[in-house]
Amino acid sequence: MRNRIRRCLLLFALFLTLGGAAAAQVTSPEPSSGCSIPTRLTRERPDPDGEPVAVEVRISLIDLLGVDDAAESFGVDLLLDLRWRDPRLSAAALGGSLEDCSFGLAEVWHPRVGFLNQRRVGLQQMIDVDVDAEGSVRVVERTSADFSSPLELRDFPFDSQELRIQLASYEYGPEDVLFVAEEGGSRPGGVFLAGWTFSGNRNVSGLPPLVSTAGKSTRLDHVITLERRAGYHVWRFVVPLIFIALMAASVFWLDPEGWAPQLGIASASVFTLMAYLIGVREGLPRVAYLTRMDELVLCGTVLVFLALGEVIVTSRLAQRDRVQLARRIDHHARWVYLSLFAIALLGTMVL
Repeated sequence: MRNRIRRCLLLFALFLTLGGAAAAQVTSPEPSSGCSIPTRLTRERPDPDGEPVAVEVRISLIDLLGVDDAAESFGVDLLLDLRWRDPRLSAAALGGSLEDCSFGLAEVWHPRVGFLNQRRVGLQQMIDVDVDAEGSVRVVERTSADFSSPLELRDFPFDSQELRIQLASYEYGPEDVLFVAEEGGSRPGGVFLAGWTFSGNRNVSGLPPLVSTAGKSTRLDHVITLERRAGYHVWRFVVPLIFIALMAASVFWLDPEGWAPQLGIASASVFTLMAYLIGVREGLPRVAYLTRMDELVLCGTVLVFLALGEVIVTSRLAQRDRVQLARRIDHHARWVYLSLFAIALLGTMVL
């Protein structure tokens, strides 16, 4: 009886052992050695003593996030697509294709490309690293970030801007890596940004290398061209200033003999102008030079104060019984004032 019990226990233990081994084989397969790349191939570029590696660069815009005139920066959401050929990773060199394998960027040699003028990163995501049977490597990265770019705002609000995204290979110079510019793209239907019209984007290669203490770095710029929509700024800034200037000009049509209304309207025009200047301050670019809009606001301010000064002079003349002289001054001043304001308006906004 005891022998039978022992045989049953041994058979049961043998069954559990065989079943566990089979389950381990099903759930824990050995990793395929066909997707591994020798570490030595990631340390130096292909053909280190030969021609520079040609890296094709393509940037596709997903969205424009905004343009900050004061900070001279812009936000953009983009796809960075890099392609180059590494014959060492071809099926012929490795004895097997890597087309069905998935790699991280650190597992392959890459040109160490980064953005020079990047300020803040909102999103950075590696989409994919692919290697085909011929050894061609493709890396796609999505980046959402702010970039600094000098803006030329002298023609504000009728300006157009070229926003630059500057790329460089941090570890390789022109003797090691050569950037080949591919045509820039954008999402289907185009890119939209409130207050701006998107005119296009392109890559600019062949730029002088970046020189630093670490050596020379290969460079490439991606240029985004925008044109500002001036209508909003005209209605917000120009039209109110025209009404303030015409309000100040109305004093020239009043009889200087009754100088009190003239002084009242001229003073009211000055106070209205002060309120306008406070409101307009936040909407104008804060730069160290005068834009078209700054010039117009400055001309309008000078003319409104000149109107106030003229009213003070003619009122003093009227009080001294020189009303006819005051009227002649008003008659000439009205046309001189309007002519000067028209010249200022055309010279700053049109010419």
